[in-house]
Amino acid sequence: MEKSKDPIEARNEVAEKNPKLASVWDELAQSKKLRKDLQLLYTLKGRKQKNLDRFIRNLEDRSQKRRRFYYTVAAMTLLLIGLSATFHFMQREELQSPSEPKVLIPEVYYNISLKLSTGEHYLLADSRYSLFESNGINIVTSPEGKIEYDDWAFSDSLSEKVLYNELVVPRGRECEITLSDGTKIYLNSQSKLTYPVSFKGKKVREVYMEGEAYLQVEPNPSCPFIVKSSRLQAKVLGTSFNVKDYPDEQTFGVVLVEGKLQVNHESGDQILLSPGEEVYGDEDSGTFGKRRGADIEGSTAWMHELLYFNNRTLEDIAKDLERRYDITVRFDSPETARYSFLVKAQKFSRIEYVLELLRLTRKVDYSVEGRTVTISSQRE
Repeated sequence: MEKSKDPIEARNEVAEKNPKLASVWDELAQSKKLRKDLQLLYTLKGRKQKNLDRFIRNLEDRSQKRRRFYYTVAAMTLLLIGLSATFHFMQREELQSPSEPKVLIPEVYYNISLKLSTGEHYLLADSRYSLFESNGINIVTSPEGKIEYDDWAFSDSLSEKVLYNELVVPRGRECEITLSDGTKIYLNSQSKLTYPVSFKGKKVREVYMEGEAYLQVEPNPSCPFIVKSSRLQAKVLGTSFNVKDYPDEQTFGVVLVEGKLQVNHESGDQILLSPGEEVYGDEDSGTFGKRRGADIEGSTAWMHELLYFNNRTLEDIAKDLERRYDITVRFDSPETARYSFLVKAQKFSRIEYVLELLRLTRKVDYSVEGRTVTISSQRE
């Protein structure tokens, strides 16, 4: 690792590049903590410019002087990467999390719900379960929100009767399930999956979902895999893709990561997808179609413990935040809801971190009452 520079040497380098930034350095030089942070900043000199943004979010002091430093560096970075009216925040993985903001909204913890074909209902708390379906299939759950079905041990004796289980993932939770054929499905917050306990003797593997899910389908050319939601149907032989179809949202779609995918709309329209393409729909405008250059990173960020909103409006971002943190978001005006942001950061356990990131743009502010967050434009 590169050795940290002497503060004076680092300060002189800053002065050569930007005298105004050097004056800010001088003004804040009495802070030992800040001086240490600034030294760390310059060990990142050889890294890409985006690491400056990530570093900003890890400075702890929220004093007025420190904010002046935030804005100076942020303004320089925004100018260099040319984001115009889009505000970009990134978090550097090696550094610590931002300082603890005041707790305004207490965290909640809802249990994932698993309903068996027998009618038995289990709330999957922080413990390990080993359950058995009526046809003998073994179901194992873990505290990390993972569920696995295993029918290999009983493959010869399993009944071909169709049995369905239902998995409900509440707000603030995510879940990973491995079906009996080896297919992995990752369910996002406020989603539901209904699926056969076993696919033995079936000509197709068919599951029903609402919400958002990422699927890694186990290939089986003789038994196609079909995913049905309220407005879409996706048919695959073996592929990885993300489906988003929340009943309370006007927009919906499918992003294909690997393989081939056939997507049918409830209207009867049919679209074939190749990797990197997506199907998108909007009930308000009656739009349904295909486009290339899908934002795969943004579409799958949720399953990698990331917050990633690529030039999305606050109104759109708020929908994801409401599900993830079990809150209600309101805006002081339609104009505020239409602000666009580029946010990429590690997923935070508390909504206050995200709200503080938005506030640091100096474009919006927020207030909290109960579990309702009101986002307003910052006044000049």
